[in-house]
Amino acid sequence: MWPNELAKKYQSFFQTYLEDAPHKAFAISKKGGYGRSNSQYSKEIAIQKAIDFCNKSSKSECEVYDSD
Repeated sequence: MWPNELAKKYQSFFQTYLEDAPHKAFAISKKGGYGRSNSQYSKEIAIQKAIDFCNKSSKSECEVYDSD
């Protein structure tokens, strides 16, 4: 099942994210942007990197959709 907020063009990136190594995070914006991070030293670092990437690429505020 895909997150409703995730634009269809980014669904393949989310699927790949699910297979990424921990610690990982996936962030999304209401405008359909995304950011992901994997193989980090901690969950907190992964979350921050995913949010930063999402904010820069979507030019809108992002929130974490998933993390481990």
